[in-house]
Amino acid sequence: ENNTFHGLGVSGVGDGVDGVAGVDGVDGVEILRPGLRRAHFKKGLMMDLYGTWHLVQTIGYDINGGPGVHPFGPEPYGVLCFTKNNRMICALCNNAEHLSEKDAPREYSSYGGHFVFDGKVLTTRVDIASDPERMGTDQVRQVSFDGDKMILIPPVRQFRGVTQGRNLIWKKLG
Repeated sequence: ENNTFHGLGVSGVGDGVDGVAGVDGVDGVEILRPGLRRAHFKKGLMMDLYGTWHLVQTIGYDINGGPGVHPFGPEPYGVLCFTKNNRMICALCNNAEHLSEKDAPREYSSYGGHFVFDGKVLTTRVDIASDPERMGTDQVRQVSFDGDKMILIPPVRQFRGVTQGRNLIWKKLG
């Protein structure tokens, strides 16, 4: 069964138990909507997670069917590091040289802390953050691996008046 997801070129494929969502033309990476997982999920090992990752793409989608907003603009930049003592740090921003009025102010976010990873879900207890409201919270991300890429899926949130889902696609540097 294929169903277009909100007209964004995202199709849903039922496997009888869990759903699968994919996006065409994104370097062959499957993009998972919150609450869904790949039907034949290949568990990532902790060794796959350790190291430094850079952000290669973000995808935002309005869960109510409207147009999505690109998280961190059309030229996102991000660095994500996981250490073997289970600490992580992440920094993200809009990397455009000049911002349009609709993209201003420049979006920036960073946080870090101790993390646990069960092969599907990454949970970080935040102890450093650019946003003081994140301190002491658990930042939870669904995780999927596709070759040398990792897709992190944060919870749905309100962003610029849109109830939005987001997918952050990372590539390992080392």
